Amino acid sequence: MDRQLTTRIFEDEDRSLMKTWLYRDYVQRWLIHPENWLAEIDQRHEKFSWIHHYIVMFADQSIGFCQYYDCYKAKDLGEWTQVQEPNKVFSIDYLIGEPEFVGKGYGKQIVNQLMHTIQQNEPDVETIIVEPDSQNIASIKVLVANGFIFDQQDRYYYKQL
Repeated sequence: MDRQLTTRIFEDEDRSLMKTWLYRDYVQRWLIHPENWLAEIDQRHEKFSWIHHYIVMFADQSIGFCQYYDCYKAKDLGEWTQVQEPNKVFSIDYLIGEPEFVGKGYGKQIVNQLMHTIQQNEPDVETIIVEPDSQNIASIKVLVANGFIFDQQDRYYYKQL
């Protein structure tokens, strides 16, 4: 079985599916304010145009969502990290929305693909940082499997590129 995933740009038609995913119990446990995620997506061409939103595909089936953003641009939102210059430090978010794809290694592929996308699109990228909930063991394992290291002082995972 070919387990290769691809990503495509998030389109307006994906909103209802994204809403379904965000309200699934196993997703909402970690992304606790679905309405904020939907508002951000709705404003992705305006206020949040600096966030790059994608749908994760398995063959022709939409199975998840991922995004990346420049942490420097997020600092005005009171984000969890302080970055001093643009285009160097990025963060990612990801989820598997279709239950039959959870726990089967697809998360690792999503993160790996997203890292490659950042490297292709952001030539000055130096580091990717992620702050999963400390209880989200599955996400932490995905990050570690992709070479991320836990920063004890700042309490997030990072990978130098």
